[in-house]
Amino acid sequence: MLEDNIKVLRVIGKVYRLIVFKMLGVNMPSLWNFNERPVIDFGVRIAKPKNIFWGGKIHLYPYCYLKSCPGTIHIGDKSSVGEFSYINSMESVWIGNNVLIAPSCHITDANHDISGVSPISENKRISKPVIIKSNSWIGANVKILSGVTVGKGAVVGAGSVINKDLPDYSIAVGIPGRVIGYRKNKDINRSFCEMVKTSK
Repeated sequence: MLEDNIKVLRVIGKVYRLIVFKMLGVNMPSLWNFNERPVIDFGVRIAKPKNIFWGGKIHLYPYCYLKSCPGTIHIGDKSSVGEFSYINSMESVWIGNNVLIAPSCHITDANHDISGVSPISENKRISKPVIIKSNSWIGANVKILSGVTVGKGAVVGAGSVINKDLPDYSIAVGIPGRVIGYRKNKDINRSFCEMVKTSK
């Protein structure tokens, strides 16, 4: 009985959060379309909701933070953002359909201007759009930096820092991230862990 009550309360909480974000201006499918309804877990934070666009059936896990100041964030259909992940947009962060973003990732299109010797805090911030194409998988604790395009179906290993574009269906690991294989090649017959080991 208690477990049933807890499940009901969780559903009520998710619906409540959806209604609140909808009222705040987040662009999302109609709440009456049950087949396309997003799932928003507790602790999710959003800055500038009117600059955020959600597709159908997305899942935002607990405590992830979307900050679209002053840029835009687009999250495509059936994509998910893991616990404690942070997405920051000064210009544009575009995430395609069926993208898996694991916990504790940091995705940003902004950077500080480090030219000259003046204090960094006094320099202007600069930005270049970030694009993560459909069907990609971003592993835990990955950092994706300004100006990067992650290709369709790409896989980024946990803990990597991606500062350059990744081709479609590539597998990348490391700091900075480098391509160690492609999902379309025979390498796919080896496990991902084996590929990481042989890259060291």
